[in-house]
Amino acid sequence: MQEERKKKMEEAQKQGIRITVKILQDEEVPEQKIRQRICERYQISEEQAQEFFD
Repeated sequence: MQEERKKKMEEAQKQGIRITVKILQDEEVPEQKIRQRICERYQISEEQAQEFFD
């Protein structure tokens, strides 16, 4: 049960990151700046952040 809850929370976080990336792209924020901020805020690697740009 907790594993399912954890998975749902992770998916919700990923969806939130995708939405944030899209908003910043629409505002013409440079991709490198978005990637840097995403890595800092969510404590993820550059490789992990890449999935939000494909």
